[in-house]
Amino acid sequence: MKTFTAYELKTLTLAQIQQMRYELRKDLEKQSEVILQQTKSLTEPYQKIATAGNNLVNNVRTGYTIFSGVLAGFRLIKSIRHPFR
Repeated sequence: MKTFTAYELKTLTLAQIQQMRYELRKDLEKQSEVILQQTKSLTEPYQKIATAGNNLVNNVRTGYTIFSGVLAGFRLIKSIRHPFR
């Protein structure tokens, strides 16, 4: 990026400022693309491990929910059956 003297800053036109802004925005977009690509390349090897871990956690959570539901059902049946004896 070009640096300006105090005099040049006072004499900048609106078109020059817009052009500088456009160039800076393009540079930022390029840099953000590079950052995204680097982040993806760094985290890609761990993606499968994270997915497998999440699947395991979801399976355990589902199993616990089913077990809890079965226990609640047995308690409910026991409490309903008891008065009819």
